[in-house]
Amino acid sequence: MSLIGSLHTTFSGIRTTEAQMSTVSSNVANADKAGYTKKTYQTTYTISSGITVPSGGVAIGTVDKYLSKAVIDDVTDVGYYNTIAIYLDSYSSALGTISTGDGISASLNDLATQISALATSPEDNSQKINVIDAAETIALTLNNLSQTIQGQRLQANQEIEDTVATINQTLRAIDDLNQQILVLQTQGASAADLEDERMVAIETLAELIDISYFTSGEGQIKIYTSAGQPLLDSEARTLSYTASTSVTGAAEYPANFDAITLNGVDITGNLQGGKLGALVELRDEILVQEQDKLDELANVLSSTLNDVVNTGSSYPPRSEMVGDTDGLSAGDAFSASGTLRLAVTDDTGTLISYNDINLGAYATIGDVVSAIDALSGIQASLSAEGELVLNAENAGEYISMNQMDSSVGTSGKSFGSFFGLNNLFMGEGAEYIAVSDYLKDNPEYLATGVLSSSATLAAGDRSISSGDGTTAENLQTAINGKFSFSMAGNFAAQTVTLISYSNNIVSHAATRASSAESEASIAQTLYDQTKSMLQNETGVNIDEETARMTELESHYEAAALLISTIQDMFDALVAAVR
Repeated sequence: MSLIGSLHTTFSGIRTTEAQMSTVSSNVANADKAGYTKKTYQTTYTISSGITVPSGGVAIGTVDKYLSKAVIDDVTDVGYYNTIAIYLDSYSSALGTISTGDGISASLNDLATQISALATSPEDNSQKINVIDAAETIALTLNNLSQTIQGQRLQANQEIEDTVATINQTLRAIDDLNQQILVLQTQGASAADLEDERMVAIETLAELIDISYFTSGEGQIKIYTSAGQPLLDSEARTLSYTASTSVTGAAEYPANFDAITLNGVDITGNLQGGKLGALVELRDEILVQEQDKLDELANVLSSTLNDVVNTGSSYPPRSEMVGDTDGLSAGDAFSASGTLRLAVTDDTGTLISYNDINLGAYATIGDVVSAIDALSGIQASLSAEGELVLNAENAGEYISMNQMDSSVGTSGKSFGSFFGLNNLFMGEGAEYIAVSDYLKDNPEYLATGVLSSSATLAAGDRSISSGDGTTAENLQTAINGKFSFSMAGNFAAQTVTLISYSNNIVSHAATRASSAESEASIAQTLYDQTKSMLQNETGVNIDEETARMTELESHYEAAALLISTIQDMFDALVAAVR
């Protein structure tokens, strides 16, 4: 080999060593950078005059595609389980606990305690106030829990919109990186740092939505949903979603929520993992189940106690009774059997007159209203809202009822229960349950006794008395008794007490929240382990890089010494020629 050839070869080696040293330096400088993988300088060679000579090269990243895919799968689980755990923990905290005397179970226990005290002292108006206060507390507790659930559904709904926006932004970023990488590869330059950045973006995306991906022959990442719809192929296929601004217990998908679309196709039902899948499941399933259970508790509580209170009469009696059942019209069919007793009394419960009505004789609502209106001392009508209204015709007179053996409709409710004339609670479901307005204004109208059903009852007789606690005792039995609850949410049908059912709601929510927290912790641990394994395989080891730099320094010094030797030989040659 000529001296010129030797010098050229040596300079090529020095340039290669410098490039390798630069790569090692970059590794050390970026060792703590998230997603950075160790780069290795891959040298290219040419043959010149039969001699292999380094001619350039490119830095390439360290890749473990199997561990990388495992990290993506694990981070999707982290996004899903963390989101579920956060929401369920918040709801469980709102419910309170069984043992600490707060929340829904404590409110029901207090109502039961106050009703028991009323059964002992039915004439005590202050105790009636205590019962109404306790009833308002349980109603407000159920209202607040419903607001919590619907607030969480609204939050999840809004987070869906935000998450969709982040997914779209991330997809566009990955698409942009794809294009930059393609340009660099076409130029023969290193795209390793951009590939690292792209994998960080893919990990961000995977935490938000369950994906699959692969790398094409041109080094382009193609991304699909877990159901196979393309998110990124030749371009970013963005999602679309607009969140509603309010959510009620009646709101459900797809009637009241927009679809999450991809290229105009609804993919809402296909979302299974990641934060987005968790948010949809929370909004449309998990939180709906919790609302259904609260609604079942509220409805059984309301109907149970209302049915009992409607069998009784208040002392003092009322001059006006307005039913809570609305939407009725005179032409509506009326199917009933049995007898209803309606009495007109003075304010002490002393009888003025009464009538026993055969309910089976009437075919429509209008018929029965007209029949009652025809009675002496009582006016009957339907309000503009379709509620039955009973009024005493004369000042100083009042109305009392005994349901006798009345049975109305397929449910077999008493006349008072059917029309809601003497209700303790009004409203449907936990979201709307409330103490009836007449009791909020006048707690003394809470029915505790029963209008006499005696066949020999006559004008001037005491038909109801302040010391009669028959209805109060029945309330006490009812609130402590067992009732049939229908299947609701993820609860099977069951026959338990009201308090037991509320305890089941609280304990199940706590268990569900604890399980979600455990699953989130397990998912995070698995992700951390897999991520650590990937970093061990592809990350920078400072000790190895330092040793590599020392080795390259030796190569550089040897090449420099060789150049010095060649220079001496050139000098000797020039001197000889002279």
